[in-house]
Formats: sequence, structure tokens, C-alpha cells
Amino acid sequence: MELDPKTQAPIHLIGLAALQGILCLGPAREGGESTYVLLDDWVPPAPARSRESALAELARRYFAAYGPATVEDLAAWSGIPMTEARSAVIGARSGLSEVMIQGRPGLALKKGLSPVSMPAKTEVRLLPTLDSYLLGYRRRDLAVPLPLQRRLQRGGGWLHPAVVVDGRAVAAWSLDRAGRNARITIEPFEALSRAIRTGIDTEGRDISRFLGFAITIRIGKPAPSPVSRSPTVSS
Repeated sequence: MELDPKTQAPIHLIGLAALQGILCLGPAREGGESTYVLLDDWVPPAPARSRESALAELARRYFAAYGPATVEDLAAWSGIPMTEARSAVIGARSGLSEVMIQGRPGLALKKGLSPVSMPAKTEVRLLPTLDSYLLGYRRRDLAVPLPLQRRLQRGGGWLHPAVVVDGRAVAAWSLDRAGRNARITIEPFEALSRAIRTGIDTEGRDISRFLGFAITIRIGKPAPSPVSRSPTVSS
């Protein structure tokens, strides 16, 4: 069978081979072009473990990165069936604590569970497309109120870049390049305070430094949106 390299078929086959443990990413070529190598040639052999042990380790690593979260979140993120997600949590139970997430039972890693205080200053981040912070859960209510989610999920399986303030999405953003210059456009979901605008400017300067070209920032007018209460997490 012949494949047209101009279509998406080859990259999907590479992805399938990666999921099956055949291929992995190799060293990038000059210019940033990706290469792929056989996993067995590139990664040292790992100790054999049972499926139950592997599932428990998957749960520990997931909740270490994304907790507090739910069993449903683990299943959605990993792609494993709910029955296996529950088995994974049972296997990792000794290292997990039960918490409540907006009135729903959830789990968090015991090792990282401690009283949380709000940061001394507003934390503003411009997250890229398909950032893992917004992809790690079955529901994104903690970061994006339900009425606003369509402003970031615009169809085609695409997740728009988001402006996040103290963990909560307050705007979408985009970057348009023209030669050695670029413009960041902010689409607010609500009125943005001076502190948030200052944080956006700081992020813009950092993106400019990283990409190596001048950037201007345009902040649009906020579109009307329903008022939502901040989510709560309790142990």
C-alpha cells in the first residue's frame, strides 16, 4: 500500500507505532525537523512488571502531575477503560488521599497534599494550543467555567491558546507573524484588571525573547459572559 506523504496518514501511522512501543522520538535535525527511531534501539530495557503494577504506577504519576482529579479524569487522559482506571487507583491507593472537588469525590497524591495559599501576586500565563494543563481532565470546569468552554474548544478537536490567571482561563489569545514582527491578540472573557494586563505584557516580552522577534499586544473588548463562582477543593 502506498501512502501520500502530503496527507496526515503517515504521521498517524507513526503515532500508532509509538503507542504500540515500536517507535519513539529521536534527535531533532538541524532546523527542528523531527526524527524517529526504534524504541528497542534507543531506550534501555525496562524491568518487566505486571499489568496491575504498571496501572498502579500510571495512577501515581497521573495524580502527581494532575491531582486533585477523579478516576474519570484518569480514564479520559490515559485512554484506558474505567474498569482499569479503578484498578489503577486501587493499586495506588496507599499513596492517595480522598478530597472533594466542587462537591465531587476526587483523589490527590498524599505526598503533595498540603494547605494551599493564594500567591502573593497574580500569576498570569499564556498557555499554548493543546497545553497539558487543559488536556489532563475529562471535565475542564476547574480551569474553564462550562459556559466559556466553547470559546476555547472551537471544533475539530482543537483547543485554543488560553490566558490563565491563578489557574483560571480568562481569555483566548493568538499569535500572528509577519516577517520579524508579530502581534498577540487577546480575546477577554471578562474585564481584565491592571495586574492581569501587566502580567500579559510580561508574558508577551518573554515570548518575544524566546522567539527572537518584536511583539505587540492587542487586547480586545470582553464579550458578555455569565458570572461563575470560583471552584473549591477541600480535603
